[in-house]
Amino acid sequence: MNAKKLWVYLAVLLVVAGVFLLSEFVFLKKPPEKETAPLLKVTPGAIQELRWQRGAEVIELKKNKTWEIVQPLTAAADPLVLEGVLQGLSNLKAERSFQPAGKDLTEYGLNPPPTIISFTAQGRRQEIKIGAQAAVGNARYFQVAGSSAVYLAEGFSLKELDRDLLALREKRVFTLLPEQVEKVEIHSGQKTLALEKTGKGWHEKGTPDRPLSQSKVAAFIHELTGVKVRAFLEGEKEIPAWGLQVPGFRIHLTTGGGKMEETLILGAEAPEKGLYARSSRYGSAVVIESGWKSKIPSEMAEWEEKTAPPGGQVPKEEGKKGS
Repeated sequence: MNAKKLWVYLAVLLVVAGVFLLSEFVFLKKPPEKETAPLLKVTPGAIQELRWQRGAEVIELKKNKTWEIVQPLTAAADPLVLEGVLQGLSNLKAERSFQPAGKDLTEYGLNPPPTIISFTAQGRRQEIKIGAQAAVGNARYFQVAGSSAVYLAEGFSLKELDRDLLALREKRVFTLLPEQVEKVEIHSGQKTLALEKTGKGWHEKGTPDRPLSQSKVAAFIHELTGVKVRAFLEGEKEIPAWGLQVPGFRIHLTTGGGKMEETLILGAEAPEKGLYARSSRYGSAVVIESGWKSKIPSEMAEWEEKTAPPGGQVPKEEGKKGS
């Protein structure tokens, strides 16, 4: 190896060593950035009351054993949505804060704010004023009562808090959970499909030896009990076009021993909305999700367990021959 090449290798080695030392003693030794602390000193479990005000509209919720809407109507609250709100309040952080030059906060959408959210925790009331979206990015302006500062937060964190009445309401059409259901009746015209659950699983009522696909029945009940309301039709006069006077389907669920019974009546399609329906859980007609309707069987045979004949192959379903 000649001297020229040796000097080249040494130079490369020095560069590599320099980069290593720089990363070790400058970048890696850089003190970690201080994490931004939540603005509100509150835990989700401490919050007992919630209030939204948008102009003249006021929504109030109170926690007894569970969360309930008490204004502008009395209704159960959606537990998943409420959990998101409570977590959002306890974790609310500012991406940026600054002191406005004057008292006029119009440019921030805070004079007046379109939404004011207040809550009570341990007897103390706190308030958040949500303003306009920033000119750049997805952040929104907001203020916390008791401070003159204006804050910026990512839009998704404030969206979690800025909920309307429909979002806050419980929307499941059945209170029963899948594991509680032990009888199912599906009425359509003059036809009725009746199933019941015993220690051996699901079977057609009156024919316990007729094998049904447990997975198909369980999947249907799971989806059925999860159906949600898209719109409440309180205050609207029911009309024949809703199809509830002569319903297409009437679905009845029962727990063991008939301790609890719930019914869902399905009407006509609501254009671009879903399906008109009436649930025993609510006092008015509603519009519900409609995609699952196609999964309602027309014959019990659609839920039968397919058994293999001698020869070992399950017959192909009608319409799939030759596939």
